[in-house]
Amino acid sequence: MMDRAADSAVDGALESGVDEAPGPGAARSAGKRRAALVAAGAATIVLGLSVRALGEPAWAGPAGDALYAVMVYVAIAFLLPRKPRPLAALAALAACTAIELFQLTGIPAALASAWTPIRLVFGTTFGLFDLAAYAAGAAAGLAADAVISAAAGKAHSPAAQSRRARPRTGRGA
Repeated sequence: MMDRAADSAVDGALESGVDEAPGPGAARSAGKRRAALVAAGAATIVLGLSVRALGEPAWAGPAGDALYAVMVYVAIAFLLPRKPRPLAALAALAACTAIELFQLTGIPAALASAWTPIRLVFGTTFGLFDLAAYAAGAAAGLAADAVISAAAGKAHSPAAQSRRARPRTGRGA
């Protein structure tokens, strides 16, 4: 109960435009969106690791970078489910760009030589074209989130619920 209240307080303090008015319905909607984001995140991780392991290097690198940005989008959207989706996409692009620029320092390469899995988080070498892949990934995350949320919203909308609750009359009833 305390976690839900703290989560609500944090979300309320960070509000600058919401998908839905605060209240019990908004909390349920945020919870459903978070569940969908967890599933999307798991699928993105599996797909990203598969692309890197099984794909041709010519397209596996850019595809992996785009999926990395999708995962960053998913993480941001999970942490701030009531924030506008375009804001989450911009934040994902900014985070990916910051990490890519961090590679110019050589620190990520040094960390990766000490512990190889860190390479999956920070990479090791700067690539200008990676920035384009990150932009594509953030846009793909935004689009997928909007489509999934719209489909879920239609299934759970008050209109859909009233159609299911209404007795059928007439032919075929």
